[in-house]
Amino acid sequence: MFGTVTDNDTKFPVGNNGILAFQGTKLTTVFTDKEGKYSATIGVPRGYHSLDVRNNFDIRNYRDDILLLNGTKTNLCYPVRISSKTQYDFIMPPK
Repeated sequence: MFGTVTDNDTKFPVGNNGILAFQGTKLTTVFTDKEGKYSATIGVPRGYHSLDVRNNFDIRNYRDDILLLNGTKTNLCYPVRISSKTQYDFIMPPK
């Protein structure tokens, strides 16, 4: 999985923002760099076909996130299929 996190109003990257991958329990957390970019290759336990991704954003400064899945806005949960390379871009509307 890979992508970017940007501020909706300023269009600036959101650095040091955590992206959490889990399947029942946390598998990993990666953080965005100063350009708002992140990427991770995740070792998933046997028997799983997907895992979930969550934007662990700063609730003091942001109220929500807008998800683009492979460049297309979606209202779905954030499932990642195993053995896939999926782009998750998060746009953050400030409070």
